[in-house]
Amino acid sequence: MNPLEQYSLEELRLRTSEKWTSYSPDILPLWVAEMDVKLPEELLMA
Repeated sequence: MNPLEQYSLEELRLRTSEKWTSYSPDILPLWVAEMDVKLPEELLMA
């Protein structure tokens, strides 16, 4: 599975980081940050 497809756009827009709050809903911020993808299961279990 593509890690960039794990969250829906609606889920991402609920976040409070600058990336998702600085722009109006008609603009899609295109940079990717680590908080935009879920952690691999191996890291969660460590």
